[in-house]
Amino acid sequence: MARRLASWGAAIEGHLDSGHPVGSVSGHLYESLPSAVRSRFVVPPGVCGIADYDLKYLVILRLALAQPDVTYLGTPNPSTFLRLLTILNEQRDLLLHSLKTGRLEALGALTPSQRQHVSRLLGPAPLRAAALQAIPQLTFANVWPRIRLVTTWTGGSCGIALANVRATLPSDTMVMELGYQSSECRGTIAVEAETPAGLPPLHHHFFEFVEQAAWDGGRRHCLTLDQLEVGRCYYVVVTTIAGLYRYFMNDLVEVTGFLHRTPLIRFVQKGRGVTSVTGEKLYEAQAIGAVQAAAASHGLTIPFFLLVADEEDFGYHLYLELDGGPKPAETPRRQSIADHVDRRLGELNAEYHSKRTSGRLKPLTVAWLRRGAADAYRAAAVRAGQREGQFKPVVLQYRKDLFVSFDDYVVG
Repeated sequence: MARRLASWGAAIEGHLDSGHPVGSVSGHLYESLPSAVRSRFVVPPGVCGIADYDLKYLVILRLALAQPDVTYLGTPNPSTFLRLLTILNEQRDLLLHSLKTGRLEALGALTPSQRQHVSRLLGPAPLRAAALQAIPQLTFANVWPRIRLVTTWTGGSCGIALANVRATLPSDTMVMELGYQSSECRGTIAVEAETPAGLPPLHHHFFEFVEQAAWDGGRRHCLTLDQLEVGRCYYVVVTTIAGLYRYFMNDLVEVTGFLHRTPLIRFVQKGRGVTSVTGEKLYEAQAIGAVQAAAASHGLTIPFFLLVADEEDFGYHLYLELDGGPKPAETPRRQSIADHVDRRLGELNAEYHSKRTSGRLKPLTVAWLRRGAADAYRAAAVRAGQREGQFKPVVLQYRKDLFVSFDDYVVG
């Protein structure tokens, strides 16, 4: 039987002062699935509520390793897939020993009900363990070669992580955009694979839009769906049946085309992904494009980066965590990468080019980060209130807004 491997948030993550539960919509929907459908998923609902994320991923992997016939992967953020792969190889011996024996000592850290539920699902699979032990480096492709579909976010900063995930999947795997959605509302329904654009659910919400330039200029003139134009970017305002009234999402979307007369929109970035040290108004999408271009030009795999606007230093500092960590031979390339990103930002943003040319912005600098910086940043963001399952790294930020200082992670 084909199995599905998905990572969800917990249906109940806490309670308000009023006693009302607070949790993940995806977790609630998962628990609401018919038992016949839910039985096809590798991970039972109880695992989603494990508070320790590394332990949760360890349990997810242990359950999944026993299933060679996984054909589907799903999670909102593709960085979750990268984290699963990291733990899979770092804890390889522990996981394969557990697969061989049917025992996992780490379950002692679970609540009694969680431990009882997971223990029933563990069983020895020595032949499967031996087959995996013979593989030098475990990937999605060689552990679950029958994977045919992945659903996740593909736009904005998630595209960076997704590019690294694709290299670990079977070559014929299709990636489907999960759609523009949030806790407040579902913004689009995917209509085509391998594209982030989707169709707004017209019967669920009332959408209003404000052109990007108008909003940034202090003008709040709202447009409806029939007034949108292809190629333009808009901020989204929603009114929902759940009670939100003209709620500003702080999300920037782009119209990519039309399905008949209805615009197709894709998520571009969070509105706060904009910085301005000296009036350049640099956008997160521009930062992503510049770093991706530099990485491709230099043959680097960059699973995590952060471009930091330093208002006190009048410049930008780019922090890069390379796949496997920086090597001595790569240290001299930092200046080349810095020059490439600096130049590309100027090509994408005329004001950035003007400020750099005039000396109002200092030259961009690059620093290598040792492994673990991305995990530390993610953990700090979760502690600050972001949901782990829906974490979207804002890769362009002011130094004063950083969750963690990267000084302890800089190498070279």
